[in-house]
Amino acid sequence: ADLAAAAAGETTVRLAETAVAAGGRPLARVSGMVTRPGDAAEPGAFEARLAGIDAAAAESLLGLEPGAIADWTGGGGEVTVRGTPAAGTPVSLALNLPAVAGEARMQMRGDRLDLDARDLVLRPTDRMLAALGRPATADRPAMRLAADGSPVLRTNLRVTGLSTTDPAAWPESFRLEAAATPVRVQVGETAVPLGPTRWTITREPGAPLAVRITGEEGDAATLEADLRITGLPEPGRSGRTDPAALRITGHLEAADVAAAICDALLGADDLVAATMGATVTARIDAADFGTHGGSLTLEASGPTGRVDGTVRGERGALVVDPAAPLTAVLEVHPLVRDRVLSRIQPIFSGVSRSDGPLRVVISSAFVPLGDGVSAAAAEFR
Repeated sequence: ADLAAAAAGETTVRLAETAVAAGGRPLARVSGMVTRPGDAAEPGAFEARLAGIDAAAAESLLGLEPGAIADWTGGGGEVTVRGTPAAGTPVSLALNLPAVAGEARMQMRGDRLDLDARDLVLRPTDRMLAALGRPATADRPAMRLAADGSPVLRTNLRVTGLSTTDPAAWPESFRLEAAATPVRVQVGETAVPLGPTRWTITREPGAPLAVRITGEEGDAATLEADLRITGLPEPGRSGRTDPAALRITGHLEAADVAAAICDALLGADDLVAATMGATVTARIDAADFGTHGGSLTLEASGPTGRVDGTVRGERGALVVDPAAPLTAVLEVHPLVRDRVLSRIQPIFSGVSRSDGPLRVVISSAFVPLGDGVSAAAAEFR
């Protein structure tokens, strides 16, 4: 340590870069400084820097599973912490890791944490991309995200009043802004490009959760959304979300999305591709929609099919009223014949073609969600 005293009485202690090991393995190179002003009333300042971090050694030291740190940070890199030793004062954190770079400012208020991170650059690792996908099951192929080159997500995050003692409590407010570069969604052997998108998610006291997504038009599929979600616990309070109380208002639009992606998300076993064609363009409008109220209007079309109509939420089920029937125009594809039509009426099992598309009008329906779906009933022509 290098000790220097200034003329004004300020004292600075500097720690030269020093290698630190844990369990016989190099952990990081540590350096830093602490400054104490001549005026005892001033809090002073500190800075600590960790460079050349060995993520595997840190995992071993903390008793974590291999990859618990390296898979999410990219391994290695540098972290710098700056602040003052006085309680309740802000601390800044500078990250220069392979997967995360940027600065964040943190401050404790009792048991609440305020966080303000600006211009964070995320370069998701394979582990991150895998977490955003879904593994294969007996009924569905795996869905994963991939990228040509290095995918980047630029974010601004502001969180106030995050409880450090109650993980179930909502923060008092938060705002997330993110801009993502193009990625590819891979479902089985099908790869679909998804164009650049911008996300904004906010929650303020007395206001619903707001989600806004904008995409840039081009050759890739695009996604647009503007949604308001109510029925969540109040900001700053703890509580479990009652699914029956959740309501959504707003709209969602998707253009030129591969039907294979829709089948994977819905577990539709290729039925969307069979009825709509290779791609789907859709718009969904929600009016205070939930499983116990409100309505959802759907307009979806593809090269070989179209679906239009309105469903309501009622008693934990989706309901179609005669006043607003659900209509579908589609080709008689073998999958539609074998998995839909023949189950409705066995006589349809021999249908091989039709003079023009098949038009189905569902004049009424009651489809319980969850385990009660076997009690579904509908009238159609």
